[in-house]
Amino acid sequence: MRYLLQATAPCGQCGKAIVCHAIGPGIDPHTLKQVCGAVALASSTVWLTARLYRQAGGSVPVQTSRGIPGWDSTRKIPEGQTACALCGGSGKICCPTCDGKGRVNRIDRLVLPKGENPVHCLSCRGTTLALCGRCLGTGIKRAPIGFRV
Repeated sequence: MRYLLQATAPCGQCGKAIVCHAIGPGIDPHTLKQVCGAVALASSTVWLTARLYRQAGGSVPVQTSRGIPGWDSTRKIPEGQTACALCGGSGKICCPTCDGKGRVNRIDRLVLPKGENPVHCLSCRGTTLALCGRCLGTGIKRAPIGFRV
């Protein structure tokens, strides 16, 4: 016997319901419902945590070059320094080559057609983020470069 269950939890960012569907053959429906509810709640918690980080003044979440979930770190801007206006102090911007998609083929489509492999962006290496060109990835506003003759 197969069970089809769904659970919903409110999204922390927009308030819409996040739905988790689970199909489980031979699994207790009560256990399956608990797992499905936990998944929906966890995904809404991720959005809420990201929003709270953005609202926090001193620290900014930064995605590292590894691009692996869980490798994110926070970077504090030293006193007396100001954050870069382009990247907001994170040191990373949305990749201009692939427009934050991570691939360069068929960026207008969310999912590639069957049998087509993604061609990863060479600028961001598929991480969807590139180094900020204004602060060179430091997140701190640089002094003007130049000299007088």
